[in-house]
Amino acid sequence: MHEIIEELRKLINAIPYGKVTTFKILSEHLGDIYSIKFIINYYKKLNGPWWRVVNSDGIINDKIQEELLKKEGIEITNNKIVNLEKYLFDNFNIKEKILKKYRKIQEELANKIILEDSIDDINLIGGVDLSYKNDIGYVVYVILDKNLKLINKYIFKEKIEFPYIPSFLAFREGEPIIKTFNKIKEKIDILFVNGHGISHPFKLGLASYVGVKLNIPTIGITKKLLSGNIIDNKIIINNEVRGYKIEKFGKIIYASPGNLISLEKTKELSEKYWISGKYPEPIRLADMISKKIKYMEEFY
Repeated sequence: MHEIIEELRKLINAIPYGKVTTFKILSEHLGDIYSIKFIINYYKKLNGPWWRVVNSDGIINDKIQEELLKKEGIEITNNKIVNLEKYLFDNFNIKEKILKKYRKIQEELANKIILEDSIDDINLIGGVDLSYKNDIGYVVYVILDKNLKLINKYIFKEKIEFPYIPSFLAFREGEPIIKTFNKIKEKIDILFVNGHGISHPFKLGLASYVGVKLNIPTIGITKKLLSGNIIDNKIIINNEVRGYKIEKFGKIIYASPGNLISLEKTKELSEKYWISGKYPEPIRLADMISKKIKYMEEFY
């Protein structure tokens, strides 16, 4: 069990009999508001009194949860806890909020990002994507020549331990990518990553994490914006340009530099290598193969 999941289990087990806490309070004690979705996905799966975790309005839609809370003396009327403040518990004895440790790592790595072009000629281009089946991740690399002809592909199977928490994806997918990268025979000039680069609230998306850790040029490509606003097709976060919205073939992507590449070059290459479909070619192929692998695994 990953230490973040274990910490959530400890927090839930610390809620006293006859008391409740909220998803928001738990997220604050884990150390980041982004963890609410993670808590919702996990709190019932852990060995603990999950029924003592409620939403901030005290609304109870689960009949089993309602019965268990009533047995503990909590008054519920019309699917809602009466006088929620009376039962609310938030006195968790936490020495260090675990997600703050990971935020600090993000901040340290973000300070190492170089937004300058480190390559002149691009001859070999890589693309990487992941698909999942339960806790197994399938890391798919494609290697293309400068004419975007597929010359090789790699598929690696890795156990995924870090839970999915928005804005912490780099820790979940970055380590499997880093672990398998040195198994690639070709020396690529740039790696396209299916994830954010610096277009991230803390400037360290998956592409930046991988780029800094491996010290290679990376570009992040996504279909959705995680943070910021679009002004004149530029991704603006904290009054900084962090990437670009690019539209082709009736589709939209968001491209941002990961490491060792400029904003301008990121936009140029993302447009140049987008020749069909919904992504630039290195990501389109990696994504396609990744989905096929997942389908085959599920079928068999």
